[in-house]
Amino acid sequence: HFIEVGATVRYRWLWEGDLLTIGAAGVARAVPGQGIYNRHWALELSNVSPPFEGGRFVTRLYFEGLAYDLDHGRFLLGSESGLRGAPAESLSGTKKLLGNVEYRTRAFVWNTVVVGFVLFYDVGSAYDASVTLTHTMGIGTRILLPQVNQDVIRIDFGMVLGGDGRPGLDRFTATFGQVTDSHPGILDSPL
Repeated sequence: HFIEVGATVRYRWLWEGDLLTIGAAGVARAVPGQGIYNRHWALELSNVSPPFEGGRFVTRLYFEGLAYDLDHGRFLLGSESGLRGAPAESLSGTKKLLGNVEYRTRAFVWNTVVVGFVLFYDVGSAYDASVTLTHTMGIGTRILLPQVNQDVIRIDFGMVLGGDGRPGLDRFTATFGQVTDSHPGILDSPL
């Protein structure tokens, strides 16, 4: 027998074309007479700037953690999970810290295909006790085929600058959606 409680709070500010979003979530399971387990929390801060020199800056910083987890869950980080350029799922831990900074160009329409480009810098770590940040940077393209899908096709080429991700290793990643669309699921549904 247990009681599980969770909550999410998110607020957005739009001011002169700048969109700032702050979100926080937490969930825990209380077992009467034994303690509080499965503690899971997340914090996210994201910002989309007004247009600037033919594009815009999109930034995101988030932290997610687990404690007293009866399921022994782990976070995996690397490649398409937000740390582009690092090998897929190369970092693992009960806590995850991730920051993304992108400069996205305006979209160009060619026939019916919409194409955009991005320069990015990612920094992050998945860890248990101490943080060792992995830094990556790269370029990418975004392709939207409105007749076929509503999510962009994301193709990125990144390289590790330093940290646990084997510096100098270059990687292509391809998936659907923007990297900033992938955020902790607990922020959408804590239970």
